[in-house]
Amino acid sequence: MGVFTVFVHAIVHYLQGLNTTIMSDCTFNMPFTGSADALVATLKTQVQNNSGTFTGDINSGSFSVPVLGSNVAGTYTITGQQIAIDINKRPFFTSCDAIDKFISSHIS
Repeated sequence: MGVFTVFVHAIVHYLQGLNTTIMSDCTFNMPFTGSADALVATLKTQVQNNSGTFTGDINSGSFSVPVLGSNVAGTYTITGQQIAIDINKRPFFTSCDAIDKFISSHIS
């Protein structure tokens, strides 16, 4: 391996060891169909089935799910038929776009 490759691997290993993110939050606003009760029940089940923690109700709450040795964590707020999700912690190499696509596929 070249010097640059070794350097990149060392930086990646160091950042992963920090178990934190230096990136900005991800914010999503998504419409949903059905009741807020059903949406919250689905979110809670999905989070808990993936060894995560979930607290909240039909108005707002928070969650954390282990991913790639770190956590994806955030909060949500429900207003009418919209859910606003703010991801405030995520693994270094997990993009907002990837999180958005995953969440969108589980909210209808």
